[in-house]
Amino acid sequence: MAARLLVAHWYRSREAVAEGASAEVPLGVRDLLAPYRDLG
Repeated sequence: MAARLLVAHWYRSREAVAEGASAEVPLGVRDLLAPYRDLG
């Protein structure tokens, strides 16, 4: 589900961006992946 949300975000935001510009991960993707992050 997180991968589908991320790909959909990239598709909707597919305009050219400056090289090296940092992009925020959509909140839904971050929330879905939060339990699997290794914070240790």
